[in-house]
Amino acid sequence: MSNAPSPDKPTRGVILVSYPKVVFLYPSVIIAIIAGLYMQVAGNKAMDGTRHSPAAVTAPADGAAAQPAVNDTKSFAVGPTMAAGAFLLTLALNLVITSFDFPRTTSVTLAALAAALFLGTMLLITYKPDLVPFATNLVKKLHPQANATFYYCYVIAMGLIYIGVFVNSKFDYWEVRQNEMLHHHGFLSDLERFPTSSLKIDKEIKDIFEYMLLKSGRMILNPGPQQRPIILENVFFIDQKESQITKLLSSMQVQIAPPSEQV
Repeated sequence: MSNAPSPDKPTRGVILVSYPKVVFLYPSVIIAIIAGLYMQVAGNKAMDGTRHSPAAVTAPADGAAAQPAVNDTKSFAVGPTMAAGAFLLTLALNLVITSFDFPRTTSVTLAALAAALFLGTMLLITYKPDLVPFATNLVKKLHPQANATFYYCYVIAMGLIYIGVFVNSKFDYWEVRQNEMLHHHGFLSDLERFPTSSLKIDKEIKDIFEYMLLKSGRMILNPGPQQRPIILENVFFIDQKESQITKLLSSMQVQIAPPSEQV
């Protein structure tokens, strides 16, 4: 008795999709959703209250007209400023990850160095403000704020991009089966077939942060000595995909014909 699937109903193989780097911006989308919800519930009211708060009024001793007190430090809402700062910091880190590659050997060192420089600068500005007056004044003037509409617009724009990426992935992907490798592409379901008899697979983790975000990496498929290597960037869960393909190709699909068909 054979457990091999029927040739009329082939089993679905391992699906490989190459995604663009925009998918790694999803942490900024999550922070934007949280910030938008906060601003809608309490942040917008805090901003409006700060913007329309009356200035302090001082009455001169000689009975002249009262004059508003001059205050060099402008008031600002702490909550909206923290929400905007968290969003901008997350977005900046996401853009750095998508712009540069951080190999496994140097990423930890670079991250530790950047964190040390950032914390050292903030401590220096806090406890020694007269040492770097320009940087201190610049930090004190930075109070970024945005209302809920801004965050929702960002989420909607990124959501539309992600929908486009998802739709495109349904029209351009690779499928590895036991005996062949298929390339599905085009709106008319164009199909290319490659044998897997001499298929060689190479896995590369070029960026440790991209691997941490989506377990992604580069997969190189070599169909044969006469074929051009196929490079797939940003394959999600690449360790799991490699394990599935290795297990799939290590077993040979054998079908035993019924006795009526045997000679």
